[in-house]
Amino acid sequence: MLRIELDLKVNELFTWDSKYHGTAEPFWIMIHDSDNETILHTEQFMLRESTCHDEHRLSFTVGLHEPMPP
Repeated sequence: MLRIELDLKVNELFTWDSKYHGTAEPFWIMIHDSDNETILHTEQFMLRESTCHDEHRLSFTVGLHEPMPP
């Protein structure tokens, strides 16, 4: 099995409104193969109002099986 490290930068591209978002907004990050057949990784990310304007960096490792996807 081949392991690949991924680094992801997350930035908000919307205007935070406490009326709709409260103090935190959850997002699901999904990594899938190019054919959309296999989900390789899922992770929940919680964006908080106090840090919503900051750049967030996530790192994770994804395992790939042979044969390699295109």
